[in-house]
Amino acid sequence: MIPGPEEVSAASLFYRWAADEGVRVQHILYDAEDLGHLIGLAESAVIPAGDMQLLFVLGRYTKGQQSAPDDLDPFLSLFQGSVLQRNGADWALCAFGSGETDCLLAALSRGGKARIGFENSLWNRDGGVAKDNVERVRELVSLAGN
Repeated sequence: MIPGPEEVSAASLFYRWAADEGVRVQHILYDAEDLGHLIGLAESAVIPAGDMQLLFVLGRYTKGQQSAPDDLDPFLSLFQGSVLQRNGADWALCAFGSGETDCLLAALSRGGKARIGFENSLWNRDGGVAKDNVERVRELVSLAGN
């Protein structure tokens, strides 16, 4: 995401093109620093603040990574009241490890969406390994009361 000043012009053109064409760019954000950078770009009008899709990632591809619902707090602290929220950014969450289900339930309860599946976690809430993604989705839907 726009690592330096030399990329600002090209990025602005891309984002303006995407907005004009109705393309929603999903921003995968691995920590609060990533989100703060994106907010800064939107506040300075380098990129348009409207109609963004955000994916907050709890954890990474590291050995033994276990995410917890509290890991969402730094993201939401920055997001709430930001230019992105004020302009209707849509956010979702994915989480690594056996705590994925509880993290996704926390996201749903706080107004977000959930991205679930084997890319991040194989475990059901009870610690058992799911046989497929369908089982993971069914568990989350059931626990969320939908």
